[in-house]
Amino acid sequence: MCDVLTSNLAEIAKFRSASEDAFSWQHYFAFLSTFESSTSKVSRRGQEEDEGQEEEEERGENCNHLGTKVGPLLSPEDLEERTREAIQEICHCDISLPGCGLPERLVREGDLFEVGVASLVLDVVSTSEEMFRSALENVKGILKPHCGLLIIQGSLGESVYTVGSALFPVMNIDEQKLRQLFSEVGFEILKWQICQAQSQHYFGLLKVTGGTSKQMILKSRGGSRGEGDQ
Repeated sequence: MCDVLTSNLAEIAKFRSASEDAFSWQHYFAFLSTFESSTSKVSRRGQEEDEGQEEEEERGENCNHLGTKVGPLLSPEDLEERTREAIQEICHCDISLPGCGLPERLVREGDLFEVGVASLVLDVVSTSEEMFRSALENVKGILKPHCGLLIIQGSLGESVYTVGSALFPVMNIDEQKLRQLFSEVGFEILKWQICQAQSQHYFGLLKVTGGTSKQMILKSRGGSRGEGDQ
């Protein structure tokens, strides 16, 4: 996991080590456990209904009201532990830098990332389309050419966001222009969703369509490191 703020990295490290003073994510994992249970039942129902009715003795507590088996369900504690085990390394990153400022060993050409997740990141660190394009190019540079995926969330039509009483600038862009930027940088939109609540957010699954810039990787190797890089 990566972040630009050392305070966030410290909090992630506390979670990973199950420190007593770490922030409690129990409410999140409880929600996720319930959500996975619901989606598992729905997805398996149609598949197994066509295979005939299940035998009565095969029905157990992990079945929906139709008797469809949904497999073992993970408890909130299991999900929390699974998440801890999935965090292999905690790194400082800065998407305004080529290679996102990651350690050289993580961005070697031919050994790049298959999937990246950026939730309310690119449009928050960018106040202009030029900055957004540059940051997106840097993110693309650490993903595998022609197959790397980027799961992204951001905002549309906003100029500021708040943290408590503090106001921070954010790039104001509409959906059409944003889609155009993704295409120009070399991403194909595989899935797209707009959510309108208090503000308008987009959720996308993007795929790298072009090759990774060798120049970008070389710059990353030769550039200076931030003090948070290990």
